[in-house]
Amino acid sequence: MRPVFHQKDIYSEAHIYGSILAYMVVNTIRQKLKAKGIRDDWSNIVRRMNTQKLITSEMKTRTGRTIYIKKCSKPIVRVREIYHALNYKECPFFQKKSVLPKRENRKDESLDTS
Repeated sequence: MRPVFHQKDIYSEAHIYGSILAYMVVNTIRQKLKAKGIRDDWSNIVRRMNTQKLITSEMKTRTGRTIYIKKCSKPIVRVREIYHALNYKECPFFQKKSVLPKRENRKDESLDTS
């Protein structure tokens, strides 16, 4: 928890609370992994977990709607081990699809070139 420079005390308190919460989450995860024999430090865990990606594709339809498709990449073996040690699914979801209606240009959102 490096020095905190905020203009108001309440912001400093929120910063400290967030730091303590993050510390507790990291320690809980590392304890669970150590119990299953995975003794990596946090930077290695994060580096490995960053190999799995979320891919979002965006497409426009003829009617002006936008379709978003989200899909997870397959995790590598070491990431699968971490998921199994924590009793998590390998992919939080397989594929999600969202369709948004055509966006109307509002007066305040249009570009003014004058």
